[in-house]
Amino acid sequence: MTGPALSRGGKMRREWMRDVAQMNAMDPGHVSAEDLAAMTPLERRRFDRARRRFLKAGPLIFTSLANDVFEQLQVAIKADEAGSSESNDMLLLSGPAGVGKSKIANTLAAWWYYECIHFEADDRGVDPQSLMEFPDFVPVVRISLPGAVTPRELFELICEFLDAPIGVTITNLRRAAEHALREAGTRLLVIDEVQALRFEGKSSRDTHNTLRHFVNMSGLTFVAVGHMMVEILDKPLDDDQADKTRVMLLERTTSFQVGPLLHGTEERWNEWVDVLEILEERFRLVAAEPGWLSDTHAAYVYQTTLGYFKPLISLLSRANALAIDTGKEAVDRDILDRSPIERGKAVGRTRRVEMLDRGLWQFIDPRNI
Repeated sequence: MTGPALSRGGKMRREWMRDVAQMNAMDPGHVSAEDLAAMTPLERRRFDRARRRFLKAGPLIFTSLANDVFEQLQVAIKADEAGSSESNDMLLLSGPAGVGKSKIANTLAAWWYYECIHFEADDRGVDPQSLMEFPDFVPVVRISLPGAVTPRELFELICEFLDAPIGVTITNLRRAAEHALREAGTRLLVIDEVQALRFEGKSSRDTHNTLRHFVNMSGLTFVAVGHMMVEILDKPLDDDQADKTRVMLLERTTSFQVGPLLHGTEERWNEWVDVLEILEERFRLVAAEPGWLSDTHAAYVYQTTLGYFKPLISLLSRANALAIDTGKEAVDRDILDRSPIERGKAVGRTRRVEMLDRGLWQFIDPRNI
């Protein structure tokens, strides 16, 4: 017997909660070569799937920059919550693609979600688990924009997330979204990929006014996450009225900049090695030797990914899967060479690695690539 079909909003919330749960993926544990050989085909498929997931769904790695940004965001959210009758600034998480902005935002949203669940449970005198099973209290709304969207479509996404009726006009939509957020007790709104909104042209004024609308909602903390958003908002607009709304939004914005890991100093290089040690500990390969990543391949992996987190996780996840599928149960140079990465960092990869192999190591600042 199956339960009632979930609404689209219910599915959106369920998908987000699944992402939250995967931040703490179950550790399948280490096994010996003998244990691996003794597994049944079904046991092996389950184990292989679990160890692939365990690596890829790792928690946020708190580098010095990530830790600083995360702590500042936590302080801002707590301060906003303490003065719930006042409107707050827009908290803007900006930087190039692939540096971990979404990971920081997701971790932040998950942290505040559980904090709010426990606050509300204490106020109601109920078990926190009961609040997680019913949709009447949705303290965090997190939406990742799927592509180019209009303010109208953004309000529709919020209403759908909260299973709220959708208005017909843009004004009714805005009111419907605001009403839905208040009715659900939402305290944190996170919009990821916010650069997908139209910040130039005829829609620019509506876009800036939409973001200002969220900023002006009392009791709500608004976090916007996007690719190079500081640069986008700093760019003057040709239309005077639109530019005024841009400036008004900027005056109510607190920006946090995230970038790739650099290696120009010994301290920075040591932090890169620390990151690789953390990731190395999440591999569950039978034949992997200690230090294979953080020592043997640290320079190679940097030259390949240029210190960007998304390509780093992609490279290691694919290398891990390849090591499992080939039966090597270890990641060597051949496995790494055969593991593709996103096009943006793949350009020049061969040349950079050749320089490394020839001993022509040089400092490469990823921001200039």
